[in-house]
Amino acid sequence: MASILDTCIARNHFEKIKKIFLLEAAKSGFPCINWIKYSDFCSEAGIIDKNMTLATIDRIFIATNVELEKTDDNPPTALQRYEFMECLARIAQGKYKDPGICKSMPEAIEKLLDEHVLKMGENGEWQEFRDRHLWTVETNDVLEANLDLLKKIYQSYLKPMQKAMT
Repeated sequence: MASILDTCIARNHFEKIKKIFLLEAAKSGFPCINWIKYSDFCSEAGIIDKNMTLATIDRIFIATNVELEKTDDNPPTALQRYEFMECLARIAQGKYKDPGICKSMPEAIEKLLDEHVLKMGENGEWQEFRDRHLWTVETNDVLEANLDLLKKIYQSYLKPMQKAMT
């Protein structure tokens, strides 16, 4: 199923889908998208309707996330990027191909992307912000000049058994 998605749209839309995945993962359990955030994404994108119910969305998540071999890299309750793309293909099939709205999988995937998915990445300017303002020589110079003080401030927020700030 994912190979259909790869061959049909990867060349045209992969960067946008990757950006959407990263935005959703950042709101969830980076580097993956958890089940709740996946359902929220489908709802926010307007994917859920009479052909694609929330129960169907949940079944797609479960079917896509079945793991025959358990690994630490792939949590059983979250989607990695390739699994997210497989979910998109399964959604396109259930929403457009199976009911006969689209005659082919490539057409169904394009319709899903155009009408629902790609609009979800339009407001995510985080990488552009990093490139323009954060990852610059000027910003690095300010951070380097104040690194010792920043480390002291960071350490003041940590507790004995805690390794990260809250």
